[in-house]
Amino acid sequence: MVVFTALDVRAFSGFYPSCSQCLRRVFIASTSRPTRSRRLRYECRPCGIVWEEGEVEYRYCVTLTARQADDGSCKDVVVFGKSLNVVFGAPATHLHRFIQRYIIPGATPLIDPRSIFNIMAEPLRIVLSGKCFTALLAKSRTRSKNWSRDVGTRQYSPRYIGTMFSLLGRMPFPVSVLSHLQHQLLTKSPAPSLSCHPAGAEEDES
Repeated sequence: MVVFTALDVRAFSGFYPSCSQCLRRVFIASTSRPTRSRRLRYECRPCGIVWEEGEVEYRYCVTLTARQADDGSCKDVVVFGKSLNVVFGAPATHLHRFIQRYIIPGATPLIDPRSIFNIMAEPLRIVLSGKCFTALLAKSRTRSKNWSRDVGTRQYSPRYIGTMFSLLGRMPFPVSVLSHLQHQLLTKSPAPSLSCHPAGAEEDES
C-alpha cells in the first residue's frame, strides 16, 4: 500500500462502457446498426460476449499525476472502479445516463458529447488536486508521453495501475463532477433527477 498526493488530472479521464465479466472496455459491434426497434450492441472481444446497449455498465477511469509520499517521486497512476464514486458523486452508469438525458439527437445539446471529458476535468482537479490517497500499484505495460519544452522532445515515463482504497482527509463536498454539471445546466434546463446510491455502495462495479 502506497500513499500519494494527487498533483493533476491527465486528459481523457472519465468513464467507459465495460464488460461485466472482465471489466475491460467494450466496443460497438461491427454488425450493430441501431434502428427505432433495435439498440446498439457492444462486443467484448476477449470474452466473446455481445451486450445490448441497455445491459452495458460503465466504469470510471481516472489518470492522475501523483507524488509518492515515501520517496517523493512522481508517477502517472491510473485508478479504476467504484472507489471513484465519491469523487464523481454517483456510480459511473448513473452519471452516464444523467449526461445522456441532455444529449438529444437532432437538437442543440446542452452538453456537447465531444467535450464531456474536458467538462469533467475541471471538477476532478478541484476535488482531487492536493489530496492524499492510498493505492495498491501494479506497473502498466504502456508508458505515458510527456512533452519536454527544454529539449523539444517527447519523454516517456512509467505508468502504474492503481486501486484507490481511500482518500485521506476530508473531501471538499458538495463539489463533485455531478454537482458541477448540475450547476452548469441549472440555468439552461431543469436538471433530471438522478437516483444515486450512497458512495461505495454500488453492486455492479468493481
